[in-house]
Amino acid sequence: MALNKKMKPVINYENIRNNFSRYYLYLMFLVIIIISSILTPYFLSLTNIINILRQNAVITILAVGQLFVILTGGIDLSVGSIVALSSCLIAGLLNTEVFPVLAVIIVLLIMAVIGGISGSLISYGKAAPFLVTFSMMSVIRGVAYNYQVGLDLRINNKSFINGIIGQINQFPLLIFYMFIIIIIMAFILKKTVFGRIIVAIGGS
Repeated sequence: MALNKKMKPVINYENIRNNFSRYYLYLMFLVIIIISSILTPYFLSLTNIINILRQNAVITILAVGQLFVILTGGIDLSVGSIVALSSCLIAGLLNTEVFPVLAVIIVLLIMAVIGGISGSLISYGKAAPFLVTFSMMSVIRGVAYNYQVGLDLRINNKSFINGIIGQINQFPLLIFYMFIIIIIMAFILKKTVFGRIIVAIGGS
């Protein structure tokens, strides 16, 4: 005799656990937004959102670069010191009337050489990324300090300031740069052979 029995729904705890471990950061982020918007009605205002994005634009750009390093299984502790030295060098070059675009190119090349030294020590010297970048952090911080000590380094070049922290219709350029870099890096990581190689290196 056949009985019509209602099938009890089967809860797949393994899928729930996997989905939670994949999306828990987004959930936490959403919770923070909800709590903040409850605590103050100004949190979700356009002005506040733009201020938050502008304040975190530089950190986000650095984090995108750091993401590529971490994906290879490494770490770079010298980022903060490199940013400090870059700022000192840019200010010094601009104060000597160097054209802003040329000053940026010179500083980028210098920073690329520094990164190349760290990368060579890690790749060819088989040194630990933590030790290499920690040592480089100390060295670069000392160089930055000695470069600017006793000097009044200020960036007063109007064209440079407007090109970096200027606005287009009250929209800060820093935020625009941040999103452009995120899009480019996401494309490189997901759609290019180079990006797949980086992920494969970290997974090996």
